[in-house]
Amino acid sequence: MSGIRFVSVRKLLLVFGVLSTAAAVPSAAAEKDFTGWSTMRVNHQIDDDWAIALWGQGRLANDWAEGDQLLVMPNIHYRILPGLKVGAGFTYWTKNDSTDEVDFMQEVAYSRKFADLTAGNRLRFEQRFLNNIDGAILRGRYRLQLAHPIASSKVYAIGWNEVFVNLNDKHRGPVHGYEQNRIFGGLGYRFEHRVRGELGYMWRNKDNRSGSQDDHIIALNLFFDTRGLKPPQPEAEGHH
Repeated sequence: MSGIRFVSVRKLLLVFGVLSTAAAVPSAAAEKDFTGWSTMRVNHQIDDDWAIALWGQGRLANDWAEGDQLLVMPNIHYRILPGLKVGAGFTYWTKNDSTDEVDFMQEVAYSRKFADLTAGNRLRFEQRFLNNIDGAILRGRYRLQLAHPIASSKVYAIGWNEVFVNLNDKHRGPVHGYEQNRIFGGLGYRFEHRVRGELGYMWRNKDNRSGSQDDHIIALNLFFDTRGLKPPQPEAEGHH
């Protein structure tokens, strides 16, 4: 049984590495920016199956020199089976470049433990409404996330890779097809049974109509659980 688990874990790590390597091919002419993102989520578990959450995120740009974006996102999740959830929500963005937007999203998330390794998958479908573009921009996102405790401490290692693909073209704004890829690696800490935090580095490659851009991001994430029924675990839907 342990051999089967080891093989499964090795396959998951191989898939994660392939996804990361395949997506991490930035353009030679890509612009660069050093930024910071700060995220906070408050989660309330209504019962064993239903949960609601409120997200907030702020982003800096231009080498940490100015505020760039601010978003707020309420959502709801329902557990279909152990480890399998579906969710829905919407996001309001305010941005410095006047392309404020409202997004609606639907997602399915599946997580599973292999010994001490937690693997999470999330597939999200979004309908984005930008204030300077008519109609909805349709976008799909897929993320693979891995988390593992460090010894018997409250610290854990976490990494994930997420690919974004736009499904239609408005001939302005976001490009059609591949839009961006995010790769994150960092450490998390369980402060107590209601709170955990994560700090790490995220690389983002993004295609714009004017070219490609690489962002080097220091990301801080804080997660609060109002009920604290059990120690919070890294979840497949645990990041915006």
